[in-house]
Amino acid sequence: MVSIGLIGFGTVGSGVYERIEKTKELLKKRLGEEVTITGILVKHHQKERVTNIKGALLTNNPAEFLQLNFDVVFEAAGGMEPTKSYILHFLERGVPVITANKDLVAMHGKELEDVATSHGVYFGYEAAVGGGIPIINSLRANLATTKISKVSGILNGTTNYILTEMNEKKKSFVEALANAQTLGYAEADPTNDVEGIDAWYKLRILSKLCFGIWPEKEAISCCGLTAVEEWQIGLAESLGLKLKLIAEATVNNGKVEGYVSPSFLAPTHPLSFIRGVTNAVCLEGEDIGELVFSGPGAGKEATSNSMVEDFVLLQKESVHRVYEQGVQNEQTALGDTTILVFQAKGSHYPWQEELKSLHFHIETTFENETGVAYLVKVFKAQEKQLRQLQLPWFPVLGFTSQETIQQLVI
Repeated sequence: MVSIGLIGFGTVGSGVYERIEKTKELLKKRLGEEVTITGILVKHHQKERVTNIKGALLTNNPAEFLQLNFDVVFEAAGGMEPTKSYILHFLERGVPVITANKDLVAMHGKELEDVATSHGVYFGYEAAVGGGIPIINSLRANLATTKISKVSGILNGTTNYILTEMNEKKKSFVEALANAQTLGYAEADPTNDVEGIDAWYKLRILSKLCFGIWPEKEAISCCGLTAVEEWQIGLAESLGLKLKLIAEATVNNGKVEGYVSPSFLAPTHPLSFIRGVTNAVCLEGEDIGELVFSGPGAGKEATSNSMVEDFVLLQKESVHRVYEQGVQNEQTALGDTTILVFQAKGSHYPWQEELKSLHFHIETTFENETGVAYLVKVFKAQEKQLRQLQLPWFPVLGFTSQETIQQLVI
């Protein structure tokens, strides 16, 4: 018998319990032995629960739970502490742990992985990114030796729902956010979603899986939806561009560089078709070209399903991704990038003079009654220098021009 411990019995925790109970016979056929949840740690022992718990010890006493013997532990409580301490306790005892806690993995994943490795035990976090998208285990199994040069994606369903409503139904940001909160897609305090923090957490985790390196916190910049004004969105739409909150990372000279930012996508870009609360991850590499994974980014069923499938993979295989040492992504340093620079009517800020030390080319200019949008092509290596620009600018993805920046300015 495989004995399972479960930490937390809220939305995700109860989903894990229900998923295992519902598929007990299938799991037994797949694994060759019965799977049983034998202990559950909760905050409130007497709380009324919709899910009927059968046969498992239900306790709100951490000391009692931590001394039990499990073959694997599912962590579904969320938060940093005491959750981190619980995970460390079991990893140090040689018990595999599977979690959906993206905040914890993003901030302390390196430490937890190091402890797991030193004790020869599995630490799984498939469900921490993308909910129902099997992206992490695809990287560990199907793409275990495939070199990834770039990872990008729409990693937050709340903001993608808001932007879909704004684009398709012409709702304001405030109206779309209120709808998202009514439908349960957004929290009462939506800061982590709309300011890009949730996507930033997930991008750190994906970067580690793609490149084998936990990025430095300052190496991934973060800009949320509130940085974009609605007149700017309308102006970009007149160029045929669609706004999405994009997370993107590459590795250059052994270091991960990336961003989470509102970005304007050309109609041909694969992520421009992702609607509603759906998430998507795009992997690029010399041997694979471009692979796009999409699916539900969150939710009880999607997240609990990912956790259980992570467990099944653990039981059947020992898989580890292999990384090429000293990887350099030369395209990151030498390629072109396109941005949209916005300037409100009445502003006389000399931004072109400010950037005279950079190689840039204005592809086209559009304006409306509120302001002007400049579609600008620059060297990708010069993006950091654009931060000195005292005007709002955002990446443009999927834009193509017959001429490269080298041909235009050299």
